[in-house]
Amino acid sequence: MHLKEVGGKYIEVEFSGGGDDGCIDDVQLYNHLDQNINYSTNAAIDDLIYECIDEKAEFEGDWVNNNGGYGTLSIDLKDNTYDLTVHFYTTHDCGWNNEPFI
Repeated sequence: MHLKEVGGKYIEVEFSGGGDDGCIDDVQLYNHLDQNINYSTNAAIDDLIYECIDEKAEFEGDWVNNNGGYGTLSIDLKDNTYDLTVHFYTTHDCGWNNEPFI
């Protein structure tokens, strides 16, 4: 069933990953009154969510492998737009050698 047909206005997704795994932790569907609609996702919806996340996140880092990361995806079903925030667990090392001491 189409998400708009059940009264859906927007979707909130939480996801996380690390090691060699990434998963969708939670998917909530809300109506125009910001009330949660009891609805279960299916493989097709999950695939679209993963595709949306991976399409943007792959250019910035890897939320699935190694240290991984987490984030949120908000999908506006009325406007067909989304907001994506991804936080990467990274280690950033810096070093400087033979710099003049002031």
